[in-house]
Amino acid sequence: MKFTLSAIALACSLAALTAPASAQTLSEVEDESVMIPSLNLSVDAVEDMDVVDANGTEIGEVDDVLMEGGEITSIAVEIDGSGVIVDKSVVMPIANLSVSGENLVTNMTKDQIDALPEWDH
Repeated sequence: MKFTLSAIALACSLAALTAPASAQTLSEVEDESVMIPSLNLSVDAVEDMDVVDANGTEIGEVDDVLMEGGEITSIAVEIDGSGVIVDKSVVMPIANLSVSGENLVTNMTKDQIDALPEWDH
C-alpha cells in the first residue's frame, strides 16, 4: 500500500513537471513605455490597436500586452462577436504579427485564431 501511494505521488509530480505551460502563466505588462522590439512600438502604442487578417478584415482589438519570464511574448486580442458566438479575448503570439499603418496584421487563419487559448484577466 505504501509503495502504491508513493508511485501515485511520483506519477502526479512528473505529470505536473511535463504539463505544457498555460496562457495563465502570462502576465500583463504594466509599464506602458516598454518597447516591443519585433513591432518597434511601445506597449502604450500597441494597446487598443486593431488586429486585422492578411485581407484587412478586422479580427479584434488589443486588450493587453503580455509577458512571460520577463519577455514580451503575446498580446491579448478581444475578438469581435462577428463570426463567433460571444466576444472573447485570446492570447496571440507576437511572432504572428506585423505592423501595417495603424493596424496589427496577423498571418493566422480564422481556424488558428479560434483555437488560441483564452485570456480571462
